[in-house]
Amino acid sequence: MESAENFTKGVINMTALRQEAFRMLEAMPEDGIAALIRYMAEYNRLQAEKAERIATKKSALDDILSLSKAVSDFDEERELKESREERFGYANFS
Repeated sequence: MESAENFTKGVINMTALRQEAFRMLEAMPEDGIAALIRYMAEYNRLQAEKAERIATKKSALDDILSLSKAVSDFDEERELKESREERFGYANFS
């Protein structure tokens, strides 16, 4: 029941916040309202760009992750030995 009370309090606080914003908006001169609208439009544009960048990066990461595959039975010692033999011949590196 406590979470329901917190939710209700959050709604009441938001309503009070909105009421205060409307009171301030009603008292604001027209040029102030125009500036506020420009600010809000720019803010929304920046938020949309940010969301688009995040979506693009997430998509790129998903693409990279889809290309990865699980490495099973990987023996690094054997791989190192084979690589050395391939590069340097059958020299003794032990």
